[in-house]
Amino acid sequence: MKDCKRMFATVCLFVVLAVSMMRYNISTSAQTPFQMPYKTFTVQPYSYAGSVISNGSIKYLSLPSDSRPMGILYDNKTNKVWVALHWNRSIAEIDVATLSVTIYPLPWKVDDNYYGPLPWTLTITPDNCVWFSIRGYMGAPNQPPSYRPYLGKLNLTDNIICIYYIPTDSGSDIKFNGNYIWYLTVDCLLKIDYIAGEIVESYAREFSSGFIAPDGESLWISSSVSGNFVTRFNTITRTFDLNLTGFDRPLGLYVDSQYLYVAENSNNVGAMGTIAKIDKTSLQITRINTAIITNEGPYHVLKDSYGYLWFTDNSNHIGIVGSLVYNSISPYCYFMTEVPGNSIWFSAVGSAYIGMKSIRLIKADVNRDGKVDMKDIVTVISWFGKTVPPAPTVCDITDDGKVDMVDVVKTISSFGEKLS
Repeated sequence: MKDCKRMFATVCLFVVLAVSMMRYNISTSAQTPFQMPYKTFTVQPYSYAGSVISNGSIKYLSLPSDSRPMGILYDNKTNKVWVALHWNRSIAEIDVATLSVTIYPLPWKVDDNYYGPLPWTLTITPDNCVWFSIRGYMGAPNQPPSYRPYLGKLNLTDNIICIYYIPTDSGSDIKFNGNYIWYLTVDCLLKIDYIAGEIVESYAREFSSGFIAPDGESLWISSSVSGNFVTRFNTITRTFDLNLTGFDRPLGLYVDSQYLYVAENSNNVGAMGTIAKIDKTSLQITRINTAIITNEGPYHVLKDSYGYLWFTDNSNHIGIVGSLVYNSISPYCYFMTEVPGNSIWFSAVGSAYIGMKSIRLIKADVNRDGKVDMKDIVTVISWFGKTVPPAPTVCDITDDGKVDMVDVVKTISSFGEKLS
């Protein structure tokens, strides 16, 4: 009897130790709030001597071979660009001023079941941490356990990487908004307290491939499965209060005060790729052409500080929506971020480069399509004699508070000018 008690006590101690090592909160369950178990790894960052090459008006910064860069994010506090190197299984830090590159490798073995985490998208929290979604693993079990290591955090203060276990599968997009991390996974949206490491709430819905665009107290979310829809999540009522359908594989999103822009990643080869422009008040949808689809269509969309709307696609293109297209981007690109100093940086996915496209404002390009043509001239003339407002600011080329003959003449004299 004593041997049985001793054995039972030993087993209990082993369980307690194992749970402690995994940082489990024993009182939690799959229900929320849920204290995420995690493992910690000390990272050994190293410098990488990247070279810069030019291809026409686009420059490329080289990264480690087979990097396959994906998510890309600019941090204005540090003037750094962060990149998820998907296939290289690492996070890259790029100093904008010097273009020096620091690589933070992820652990190869997370546990006995999961090997080689593949980072996808990034977000930064106020405590100097880079959180990243994990899209998959190079080695994973056929029948996954209840809790799976699909969320990561790089703490830049001590160079510690935490891999968190969550009660769902692979992640798609991650955003910081309203003092919480919002994590889109294959079958739910997670609201995470980044300080406590706790899933506050979980909202079940099938998303698979999709993205998040924060919009004040709302989150716009795309999904290219189960009907190809775009939904809106209200963070106050904690409900999906709007659902839009009729899209062709909706992926990347961008939102401003008036419109939501949706990249439609169609695989209709030979057709014209499109960005869906949705009026947030009337919900009217119009479509803007991008480029001919040779592989797959638009993947990401971004509006820069000048008002130009950019797209990337899986068909070797980056450009301004509706007009200007740069071809033969090698080999294709997905994510973008705007970097102060007038440039768009993008991940040249499938290769080992970050692309950098310089931008500048052409004031007479009032409709922001990358060129000055008759549309711009007609628009300026239509507001002739009006003050600003009601005349739009973009039509006041001289910034003197009114649209007059000087503005008309300056627009006409710029006729034919294009972004290069």
